[in-house]
Amino acid sequence: MIKLKDLLNENKVWERKFGEPLPTLDSVMKKHQENKLNESPVSVLKPAKVERNSIIYGYINLKAYYNPVRKAWNELKNLLDKIDYTSIGFTDREDIEVPHNLTGWQEFFVKEPMVNSFRRMHKFLSNPKMMKEPDRVRSEIHPSVNKSALPKWRQLTHLYKVYLKFNNKKVSSVFKQTKGKKIGQRLIGDFGGFELTRDVHKLLTNQKGFTQRYVNDEFRAMDNQANRKIMVRGPRD
Repeated sequence: MIKLKDLLNENKVWERKFGEPLPTLDSVMKKHQENKLNESPVSVLKPAKVERNSIIYGYINLKAYYNPVRKAWNELKNLLDKIDYTSIGFTDREDIEVPHNLTGWQEFFVKEPMVNSFRRMHKFLSNPKMMKEPDRVRSEIHPSVNKSALPKWRQLTHLYKVYLKFNNKKVSSVFKQTKGKKIGQRLIGDFGGFELTRDVHKLLTNQKGFTQRYVNDEFRAMDNQANRKIMVRGPRD
């Protein structure tokens, strides 16, 4: 049983702008249901909505999977932006070159999985004393970069794989009313689930031989797609 007190605390409804009306029980409940929908990857209609030529079984909400991926990517970029790459000024810095280029806008071919580059960068930054200018390395690279970059990369790729697992589920495993129907044999991803371009997909699944092609643009393009609910509609039998 949801208490009104809990709903008020959860949604901070008393924090309102000048001129806005006081909250009512109906408005608070509506807001709560909207928040629940935003947090859930699917919304199943019970019963399914039968129309003249089709049946609507529910909706897929990409935000539940996309937002954590987007957040992890932004946090990783912010970490890499703390590397003042141009002012480090030492010749043997190729161990940080590949991760640093992830924040750029250029074409960049990478022959090996990115996780290997992050591991080398971590090893390199953990012990720069063998470098020609170790003091400059320490002063120009923020300590948080080495502490967090590799774990953040692992988190990002894990979140993307979690989404892919959901994307490859059969519709019938999520929308039970489609069991035994042709639509139930399709995959969730068939209804517009997001997958970044093949190159970026290879990047986030730690495959080798990908081309970095405007990674930031690909995420921005996905922002619009992820903000919509996808209808799961099938024909009437």
